[in-house]
Amino acid sequence: MRVLCLALMVLGLMLASRSEGDTISVAPLQTAVAPADESGVTRIFLEFSLETMREGPHRHIDDAMIEWTVGGVPGGRIPEFTVQEVLEDWNGSAVGRGEEDPATGEEEADRWTITPKMFEATGGFVRLDVEEWVRGWAEGTRSNFGVMLATEGVDREALVEEVSNVRLVVRYAFRD
Repeated sequence: MRVLCLALMVLGLMLASRSEGDTISVAPLQTAVAPADESGVTRIFLEFSLETMREGPHRHIDDAMIEWTVGGVPGGRIPEFTVQEVLEDWNGSAVGRGEEDPATGEEEADRWTITPKMFEATGGFVRLDVEEWVRGWAEGTRSNFGVMLATEGVDREALVEEVSNVRLVVRYAFRD
């Protein structure tokens, strides 16, 4: 009898703590590749909308990644990226011409580095965790002006052509 009661209690808890998950893959609303600065650093600005994410109580962001196949990297070179949150509204055309320089936060997302072997094996596919910023954007505790990726030694023209292939992939769930 005790075993039956315990089994029913466990089943009840499992049914009570349901979760319904979803994933969105979002192309940027706007992009810009700023001209390289004196030190050779090129900055890429990306703004994403979260409008396609379903609303509801108890929504939890499980993870949020920027995914991209990066082109324009010279062979045998290890590209490094620094990623920061953009803090103000910006105009993609003005940034691309070097006429506007949007402010970014001091906090950096985890940098990513791709070894030449990995870069070659995946065709340049990279992922970067931006979960904390996306969670704040979704909850309304942070303003969503996008992110800035900085790198050096990557061909700017190739970046301009390929930046539209960037995606923000967000996995989230509604938990009771």
